[in-house]
Amino acid sequence: MMRRWLAFVLVWMDFTGGAMAQPGHYQVNTNKYQVTDIERAACQNDAVELCSTSFPDEEALLACMKSSRLKLTPTCRTTFEAGLRRRHIPF
Repeated sequence: MMRRWLAFVLVWMDFTGGAMAQPGHYQVNTNKYQVTDIERAACQNDAVELCSTSFPDEEALLACMKSSRLKLTPTCRTTFEAGLRRRHIPF
């Protein structure tokens, strides 16, 4: 259970830019692929279940999601593939 919670926290941090905004601090946007809220909602559970060891490295996460494409839930797979096409990333 702890591993799953840690994976969720890492996913959340990755998708929110790595840190919560605090007064006096600048938030760095690490969302290189500009993941949308719809993509996040569709694939967050799949990312945690299949690729938790890839966080917070976006390149490793993308590679893991691509290699796990057949294991993704139908909603996530459809959304993920559409996102790859939109970004002109081969899959």
